[in-house]
Amino acid sequence: MTEHVRISVVVPTYRRRESLLRTLASLCEQSLPAADYEVIVSVDGSDDGSSEAAREIAVPYLCSVLEHPRRGRAAACNAGIRATAGELIVLLDDDMEASPHLLEAHFRAHEGLGPRAVVGAAPILVPPDATPFVRYMAEGFRGRLERLSAPGYRPGFRDAYTGNFSCRREVLQAVGGFDEGFVVYGHEDYELALRLLTDGVELAYSADALAHQHYDKGFRDFVRDGIARGRTAVLFAEKHPEVADQLRLAKYGQGDWKWRILRGLLLAADRLTDRVPGRVVGVIERLERSQAPRLHKYYALAIDYLFWHGASRALRDRRRGSPNLLWAFARVRLALLLVLIYAGATAVRWVDETGQWPDRARQDEISANDRRFQDLRVALPDTGVVGYVGDPVVGDYTLGERNDTALRFFRRHLLAQYALAPVVVVESTEPEFLVGNFEPDAVRPAPLGFRLVRDFGGGLVLYRRTAR
Repeated sequence: MTEHVRISVVVPTYRRRESLLRTLASLCEQSLPAADYEVIVSVDGSDDGSSEAAREIAVPYLCSVLEHPRRGRAAACNAGIRATAGELIVLLDDDMEASPHLLEAHFRAHEGLGPRAVVGAAPILVPPDATPFVRYMAEGFRGRLERLSAPGYRPGFRDAYTGNFSCRREVLQAVGGFDEGFVVYGHEDYELALRLLTDGVELAYSADALAHQHYDKGFRDFVRDGIARGRTAVLFAEKHPEVADQLRLAKYGQGDWKWRILRGLLLAADRLTDRVPGRVVGVIERLERSQAPRLHKYYALAIDYLFWHGASRALRDRRRGSPNLLWAFARVRLALLLVLIYAGATAVRWVDETGQWPDRARQDEISANDRRFQDLRVALPDTGVVGYVGDPVVGDYTLGERNDTALRFFRRHLLAQYALAPVVVVESTEPEFLVGNFEPDAVRPAPLGFRLVRDFGGGLVLYRRTAR
């Protein structure tokens, strides 16, 4: 049967049994005869019954199952590619549902042309009960597909994804397949695409090669991928310094200056505790529960932080292990070390925008907040971590009132973090000192296990843990 196979579909999978079975079932309905293609399921150390289920499913095509210890997606793809018999390799992730013409469209995209790699369309399905995070991810991916399908657009390596991807087997073998140094999530597809382009292979997009993507992760589930993508960005740049200036790593200093300050403080806090990502998740989940407006913007900011959290961890690991770092990485580390200089630059902005010194300048929210926290800052240690409590979102609020309260809580927390730097302010009652930041007229008793140190007025108080 393999003598007549024209297409080999490689499906790497890890602990997604039901999703894998859906993918295999969708490949039963292809417009090509079943004798024209085979499917290789490359099981990357799963222990959820994926291998057994893939062997037992009744399909009209030849289906082979490979099992190997957990080594990451790149290694799983390579293992599958080595076992193929077809002249064309189609890589399909285990969360894809193939359209009936998927394989035919991939095959025709290579007919009569020189060496090329084809990225197929993979829109994220959005069911009626989809979570806000799934809707956010779907919207972002839809924008990516619109860019790829624009007339005259020529895809680059950063446009590639190999969850729905095809290339002739001899072309993949010529460049050595995937780099198995990419063990955790992210950038193995960019790295392969860059080597293909460097080798003279054209990168193309086919909207007809359609597979729908079933994205089912919540924000908490995404965190691991978000951090891993920062780590693998560092690995990618080390392997390909010639394109370092095209990567996200080279854009640390871009974007809104207020967010850059806050992100820098969060990254500085990462050096003191490993709980910052968990706190970020808590904030996002609270905003989700309250159905806060502009939730998509908060997702974007949180994802940006997770990327730089992973990248900065990877940079520190490499600094300990190697004295030779890329200039792009040096710029990132310098930005982290000098984050507080951004705060000083705020005063320069005041002078530049108003032509007056800060004490006579237009009073914005941040400067007013700085003055509000001035006495409290003096009462705190010079560095370290302090806890934070504010007004909870409770009571018989309308939806609009709940949104307003949640956003106010989030905004006041961010302003406190900014005003008390370099002290790190975390939403926790574990540190020795605890900042209470309430509505001006609120009267709050000291939390259990704490005593009041001082009431600074305006709803701002300082507590300290009592002796245990």
